[in-house]
Amino acid sequence: MVLSREVSKLQKLIRTVNKRRGLDEVPPITELKKLSGFQLSMVAKDIKKGIYTKKYDSPAAAARYAISPHLYEGEEELFTRWLNRLNNEREFRLSDVARVRKAWEVNDPKFPEVAQQAWDLYQTQLGADSASQYMKNERQLVADLRYPTEWFPRTRQMRRTWHVHLGPTNSGKTYNALKRLEESSSGVYCGPLRLLAHEIYERMNAKGIPCDLVTGEEKRSAYNGLPATIKSCTVEMCNLEKEVEVAVIDEIQMLTDESRGWAWTQALLGLPAKEIHVCGELRTMDLIKKLCRLAGDRIVIHEYKRLGPLEVENVPLGTWDNIQKGDCVVAFSRKEIYKIATQIEKYTDMKCAVIYGSLPPETRAIQAGLFNDPNSGIDVLVASDAIGMGLNL
Repeated sequence: MVLSREVSKLQKLIRTVNKRRGLDEVPPITELKKLSGFQLSMVAKDIKKGIYTKKYDSPAAAARYAISPHLYEGEEELFTRWLNRLNNEREFRLSDVARVRKAWEVNDPKFPEVAQQAWDLYQTQLGADSASQYMKNERQLVADLRYPTEWFPRTRQMRRTWHVHLGPTNSGKTYNALKRLEESSSGVYCGPLRLLAHEIYERMNAKGIPCDLVTGEEKRSAYNGLPATIKSCTVEMCNLEKEVEVAVIDEIQMLTDESRGWAWTQALLGLPAKEIHVCGELRTMDLIKKLCRLAGDRIVIHEYKRLGPLEVENVPLGTWDNIQKGDCVVAFSRKEIYKIATQIEKYTDMKCAVIYGSLPPETRAIQAGLFNDPNSGIDVLVASDAIGMGLNL
């Protein structure tokens, strides 16, 4: 049922349209009041299209044209086909379909009730189709990787500050970031290697700062099972749900790595930390600035220079007799590494430590520690390019 004012407005519209077409018929207000609000709106649309005729002289006929989806261009045939499919629906038996079609053809006074049932079922099906389309759209959104800043809505609600420490090796960038982590009440270190995560874990606990270790292979607690407020982890294992004061992300240039770059991306954009300290090479500055701008965070750039000069000798080493204590020889196969270490120990009085990629991380750390310790009796390091990341020598 609709309000009399709305019915009167519709009568006025009908009268206006009919005068243009030389017609005097106007459905009695009592008949229009029998229409539902939805039916009345459909009649109004029909009238505005200029197709109102004397077929509206009974509520049944008016309801038929109001319910009929022919008011939506191209839907009448769809609705008719759908009626034929209803015999497969449990809710609508074949006899019901026959009743709808017969009432449609002979203008049965009971048509509004029967047709409304069909229309409601039709709309339910449209709703199901719409829900299916909605799920399809949702899947497309999930698969859309163009806007990574939108993957972490919780973090986007925070106003984070990015401290970007950029510079070459041996410039102190990671040292300064870790100093801030040591001062924080809660935080996380994210490194590229289990070896690095283990090193930070041991360094923090040695200074009396409780720190847990979390890697893909193991978990260690500083408090015999009780969680500490600071974690040292490999970047893939960082917790994106726990809010912390400071997060340190090391080797940020790995952001562009084809196989592991996703982990740095999610850590940088998703860690809920008040301060994000990223450490890496200067070449990543433009990319980090762009990501920070997209995330809506603040950024502070810290540029570093190498603490010790890097110089290239004018003459080659010559023989192993010229090797000095504290030197490192880099080779590119395990066989060559052991061959060089044997020759150095044979032709000099110095002892060698060896490091290569297939050594367990703990063994690499022990060998690096022996080389770094001036009282260990180890003088020279012979290694592969595995020392390029994750070891401080």
